[in-house]
Amino acid sequence: MSYLLRDKKKNTSKEVIRIVSIVLVLVLVYIFFSKPITTGLHSIQRGVGYVFGYYDDTVRPISENTLIQSLKDENEQLKEIVGRKTEHDDRLLSVILSRPPRIPYDSLIVDIGEDHDLSEGNLVYAEMDYIIGHIEVVNSNSSVVKLFSAPGEKIDVLVGSSTIPVVAEGRGAGNFYIKVPKNIPIAEGDQILVPGIRPIILGTAEHVDSSEGEAFSHIYFKLPVKLNALHYVQIKKNAH
Repeated sequence: MSYLLRDKKKNTSKEVIRIVSIVLVLVLVYIFFSKPITTGLHSIQRGVGYVFGYYDDTVRPISENTLIQSLKDENEQLKEIVGRKTEHDDRLLSVILSRPPRIPYDSLIVDIGEDHDLSEGNLVYAEMDYIIGHIEVVNSNSSVVKLFSAPGEKIDVLVGSSTIPVVAEGRGAGNFYIKVPKNIPIAEGDQILVPGIRPIILGTAEHVDSSEGEAFSHIYFKLPVKLNALHYVQIKKNAH
């Protein structure tokens, strides 16, 4: 019987030591590793939340952040419209009211017209540096823009380093085609410019077909802007 009591006491002592050891280990882990573990778990939570779209920022929900940023951007854009001024004093800023596919391709409807003394033939620019078309129809407070890429449209351009003007023809949906003599050097990546005191970019050569046995090279390119992403254009009024 005394042996059983001694064995029982030994087992109890071992169990106590084991429990105390576990507690000490847990305390040490908490002291030294609680912050990294918490940070790691928080990062996992953030990642899962972003994937499923329900992560909440510590200040405000992400959807609210997005809305506020959108309102700020819109406010800045509205400030730009006030006075219809752009960086170029000879251009008017105009909002695009309609675009394809709601209206025929290679055309736009903008929100100014006779009320801002526009006239047919006024040139239309996108993102300041790119020329994309001209005013085709002027209404009292709106206008129709016809893009140079519209089928049947033609515009004189310079290709590459050449100073010899050639004709770019609209092929529709923002695309162009140029046929040039082979003695005019042109390569993919060369700029297509509308000549003038300050040449304006119409596009960049994307494909050049110079088959052997032909006297001409065939150049294909498109407008350098995404029309479905444009909200504003600049219109240059004709000098009187």
